[in-house]
Amino acid sequence: MSKNVEVREMGEDYGVGTYALQSFHPGDVLLQELPVVFTQSLTSPCCCCCGCGMVLVTLAEECKRLSSLVELTAAQGEEEEEEEQSCLPVDNNNNNNNNNSDVGNLRDECPTISQCREIISSPEALYETLKEFDASNLFLSGVSIDNNDNDNNNNRMEHCGNTSGNKVRFCTLECRERYLHKRGGRFLLLIPTEVKTTTTTTVHDLQEPSAAAIMSSAVSLTEKLMEVVWPSKRDVLRTLEYLTNHYNARLRLILSILSRCLNDSLTDLTCNNNNNNNNNNNNREISLELVQTHFTDVVGKFVWEYAEGASRSLTEEQRAFLRFSWKCVCRWLTLCCVEEVKSIYEKNKCSETSQFGWISLQLYLRIFWLADANVHMYIVFSPLYTLLCQQLPTMYAICQRKNNNNNNNNNNNTSSSKSAAERIHHQMCVLRELFRVVDPNAAHATGVALYNEATKINHSCTPSVRFVPTHGGVRAVVIALRDIDIEEEIRTSYIDINAYNSVAERREYLRIHYGFICDCPLCSPE
Repeated sequence: MSKNVEVREMGEDYGVGTYALQSFHPGDVLLQELPVVFTQSLTSPCCCCCGCGMVLVTLAEECKRLSSLVELTAAQGEEEEEEEQSCLPVDNNNNNNNNNSDVGNLRDECPTISQCREIISSPEALYETLKEFDASNLFLSGVSIDNNDNDNNNNRMEHCGNTSGNKVRFCTLECRERYLHKRGGRFLLLIPTEVKTTTTTTVHDLQEPSAAAIMSSAVSLTEKLMEVVWPSKRDVLRTLEYLTNHYNARLRLILSILSRCLNDSLTDLTCNNNNNNNNNNNNREISLELVQTHFTDVVGKFVWEYAEGASRSLTEEQRAFLRFSWKCVCRWLTLCCVEEVKSIYEKNKCSETSQFGWISLQLYLRIFWLADANVHMYIVFSPLYTLLCQQLPTMYAICQRKNNNNNNNNNNNTSSSKSAAERIHHQMCVLRELFRVVDPNAAHATGVALYNEATKINHSCTPSVRFVPTHGGVRAVVIALRDIDIEEEIRTSYIDINAYNSVAERREYLRIHYGFICDCPLCSPE
């Protein structure tokens, strides 16, 4: 648990709330937390680390990508007024606010808007302006699944739901190990195979099902037919990927949750089995039924930790999708388990254990409700934006201090520090213009994440805290919007207050989508 806040029970009507354990002032950070699971947006343009969400790109690659966005913006006629500020302001939490006067001293050297546009429109010119940062740890290509990073089959592994064509990559070997073997990420990898599968019309219709095929087969799809349609883990992951991309993107997060639960279940059972062997007890062989039973318990405990939000009636189409994807998920879990625990393989051939024994359809639906009610949108900044916010202001301040010290000591050798300050200021001007012009939704990595503590912060239309975008990997960073007293419940806003025309409209939206009637001062002034 965080040392700054504490999650407490508030009774049946309110569930849990998050309370401050000390007083805070505006801008203070109350909570920083890594996600339990996260998934990158299907439309996110960046290649990111599968383990932590860090944007993985070289300086040259990022210059090329962002320059293409500038050209796209110009082609679409979406250029903004020159005096308009960026919708993602520069981070001022670096104690460099006193640099404004120094920047003013170099205003004459600041490049014009047209000069900046010329630079940011050319990948070569932008790279030339920033090439001294080529070796910065902000710009990493990362490591692949293969230790040697060779271009072999392992290096071409894909991730379920990945539509960008990017390889599966990680920022470090440690991050890769943590993702694959502690969070169950290996269960979501599509390993290339040379095995040819059946391609009859019926099989193809179920591997890439239309809405009509889902409606007609959701109930009638049997275990035997599932084995024909999805003979391998790769086959079933391909279908889950198709369902994610065409019908419900939330399924991708559901798979991440279930992968982690399966990993925890197998780890627990393996450890218990090894302990029994060490104690010379009778070895209880790990069976598919045993894994299913333990997995159901793990998932149930996971769901119990979160509020499920509002339960909503389902259309016939939604019911069919839920049932079809549930059967697909059960087949995937079976194949993952058989692949992971070799002793299960032969026994599974003649086993009568149902593949539908992993989780009930109702528990599967509750996971969807949980995800809808608790996920947070996240933004991870482009490393070039991090350079603008964090490194360049610090470097500029250092150069200015050196320049001032030289002047105070009557030292005539100030040209080097002054030229360095001018160069850094030039780079900041170019990057400010770059991020003023490009669409922030395209410039930065986006997605959804589920947290342990941060997810449990309740809503208020007059929030005391807010979540902010992050530099580096995915994590929740919660900052104070006003003074907060010790033992005060902290609240954030789940919605954009200004998007609603009336209190009634706003409260109705919260009731339908989150399952509560807002009682904040703005909604209930009495």
